[in-house]
Amino acid sequence: GVYHQNEFNFRCIHPRFFQQLLFQLVDQSIPAASMLFFNEKSIDTAVELYGEKYTGSDVFPIGIKFRQDAINPSQNVQSRKIISVGRITSFKTYNFKMVEAFPEILKIDPAFEYHIYGDGEQLPELRQFIEARGLQQSVILHGSLPYQDFEKVIGEAFAFVGSGTALLEAAAMGIPAIIGIESDEEGLTYGLLSQLKGYSYHEKGLAFPLESFATCIAALATGGQEAYAAVSERCKMRAAEFSIGEFVDLYIRYLNQHALLPDPQVRIPMPKYLIGIISCFVLGQLDKKKLFSARY
Repeated sequence: GVYHQNEFNFRCIHPRFFQQLLFQLVDQSIPAASMLFFNEKSIDTAVELYGEKYTGSDVFPIGIKFRQDAINPSQNVQSRKIISVGRITSFKTYNFKMVEAFPEILKIDPAFEYHIYGDGEQLPELRQFIEARGLQQSVILHGSLPYQDFEKVIGEAFAFVGSGTALLEAAAMGIPAIIGIESDEEGLTYGLLSQLKGYSYHEKGLAFPLESFATCIAALATGGQEAYAAVSERCKMRAAEFSIGEFVDLYIRYLNQHALLPDPQVRIPMPKYLIGIISCFVLGQLDKKKLFSARY
């Protein structure tokens, strides 16, 4: 398994032969039927890079063991805390875009606050970004959030903005979960997780309607308690589609049909591979846009 499809499906890094060696390793060693995808967008990328052999591949939910506790919507609708939890890094642009949008959000209700939990290489830049806009009283940086405190902190939220599994865990508690689109530069969102279909939800370029963060939050804030409670329940139901139980059922069915393992005989030329790693490091020092981490 890999953390992110761009561990090997990337095209922005030089030198190209390093990238091509990784493509070759994946393409030749892993039978198409053995490649498991956690969303539809990953299949589209694989088809684009490796060809039609991945068309129609199986899609699985990521498989999360959700907490059992849920919020009381009648209390959370009165909260004015909007919360994000996640690493402050280059592809999670929604933190910056929410800060840009916050003057508009304060027009909806000046009591709104944006609480950001997380650490990362862009944290100093985000702090300067907030200070340059004079939003220190409304946008609060908390640093890393211990996982054992996630439930307590998120339980106080009016809404959650983010991506990845943190968004799903917030939704599973009944918090209205607003999609933070990764690598988006427009400051837009697909809206609530409950409005989307399928397992792709935070990738850029999905075929879902877009709206501003302020528009989405305004609809939640002005819809009333019953509408908020309905959104809360729909987010819980939607998050349940990504549960570990759903994954296990699909995975057992998959194993009964495709018990194929990667080919251990496939090799790549290690000297060339090592030269590629060193070249990536050197180029990354000269141009930060060519850092290996920029593949995300």
